[in-house]
Amino acid sequence: MASLYKKVISGKPYWYLREMGWVDGKPKMISERYLGSAADIGALLDAREAAILPERTRHLAFGDVAAAWGVLQDLGVAAIIDEVAGARRADARASTGTYLALAALNRIVAPCSKLAFGDWWKTTAADRFTGIPAPALDHRRFWDAMRAVSLPQLEEISHRIALAVIRESGVDCSSVALDMTNFATFIDTGNGQGQAEAYRPAPGRAGPGGHPRRRDPADLARLPRRPARRHPVCHDDRPAPRPVRGDHRRGPRPSQR
Repeated sequence: MASLYKKVISGKPYWYLREMGWVDGKPKMISERYLGSAADIGALLDAREAAILPERTRHLAFGDVAAAWGVLQDLGVAAIIDEVAGARRADARASTGTYLALAALNRIVAPCSKLAFGDWWKTTAADRFTGIPAPALDHRRFWDAMRAVSLPQLEEISHRIALAVIRESGVDCSSVALDMTNFATFIDTGNGQGQAEAYRPAPGRAGPGGHPRRRDPADLARLPRRPARRHPVCHDDRPAPRPVRGDHRRGPRPSQR
């Protein structure tokens, strides 16, 4: 059995590799090898690691791309699109369904333009498990695939993919709930240019943390103007203060009338 053994010589530690064994029923040192100081051992380890390192390496994205591609294959997205849209063009390197599935894959992992898709594809290991090289991913092929699907075909494709999702994941569709809380609404500005605005709570409601939201001047300008309500006692736009007990404006008490 081998073990490390330290010897202190002239106040400095040195390390040896000893191998012990049983001789005539007694433990005895069989061999001893000198390793050096701690600095010597560290230098040996560094030299060993440098000897096994490759001269060059490539770092390619794999996990997220492979996971998304696996889901697309399990659902049969490309096959569904090809079945509905028809056969691919003779000059196409891949089918219409494959190009549209790749576009969905890119939107899931790292969205970019169709023109930059080929450059992004080279930074991944997807060409190894999909068998699709980067030269086949010209941006014009994506546009051709998108034009090959009509609106009625798109509705049919969406329906079949939804059924595939339900079948593969076992989703319970007995009830469906839709939360529109953060849905962006469209506001007609009246000048022919619409404005998209995120949801805001109704006037008077509290925002996050229970604090009332401050009204945007633009929102106030769009509210209908209401006529000012004037009180007969207070000749301004503010309501009259609430009478308190003993206030002379309430008049005499019933017992004093």
